[in-house]
Amino acid sequence: MEKETPNSLRESAMFWTHGFKPDNTGERWYHDVALIMLEKYDKIERRVKTSESETSLAIPTSMYFYLATANELYGNGVFFFSVPTDWELNEKGISPFDTGGLRARKIKTDPPLADDELEQLFYQHNYPLNSWHTRFSSYITQNYDSILSYIWGEAPSLGVCPIIKTTDNKSLAWAWEGRIRKEILKERVKVQHFYCNIETSKFLIREVPPLELSREDWSAALNLLKSMVTVCAEDTSPTLIASYDLARGLNN
Repeated sequence: MEKETPNSLRESAMFWTHGFKPDNTGERWYHDVALIMLEKYDKIERRVKTSESETSLAIPTSMYFYLATANELYGNGVFFFSVPTDWELNEKGISPFDTGGLRARKIKTDPPLADDELEQLFYQHNYPLNSWHTRFSSYITQNYDSILSYIWGEAPSLGVCPIIKTTDNKSLAWAWEGRIRKEILKERVKVQHFYCNIETSKFLIREVPPLELSREDWSAALNLLKSMVTVCAEDTSPTLIASYDLARGLNN
């Protein structure tokens, strides 16, 4: 018998997350957080590995998200975004795995794949953005007894062949990824919340703008952030609290 899709998964406001790596700190961290709040996505500097992956897989310059999950590898501050379901028909940008991890061979397959086979696996599972909600909901109901298992990074019952369930594969091997071209981000996504720790929360009282940001832009970004930030306790990661909130919102 086919599983029924839970009502909570039918809601189009299911959050996508975007987080920062631990090495994104200091002035660059403050700068990038502010640019997201100001919706100046084109000003965010691309990482070299991201650029290489996009070139290899013919992905346009994009911003990357996870669908309804957060990951400690990107836990130095976590954003929630609402994302619409009405997209242009051929606009692709969702996959049931982390594409950078696939290309870097951090995701294990059986059998191991050659470079062209890895690319073919990506193209085979590079789906249209206008199908993200239905595809993701269907995947969850087919692979998990509860959305909670996905949120906490557990392996799917079926998943994507030939990606294997092994201790060598972490949750990024089955975390759904969303990619949106930077030039259309402002009109397509909206920040809903931000999670950070006590140390990085000091930016909330900082007066001097980071890097090349103007004082006016910095002040505007801070005013927006103060209305939607959760500061996590010293011994608690932003990813953990963000995951709890995702779980509460999607397990009604």
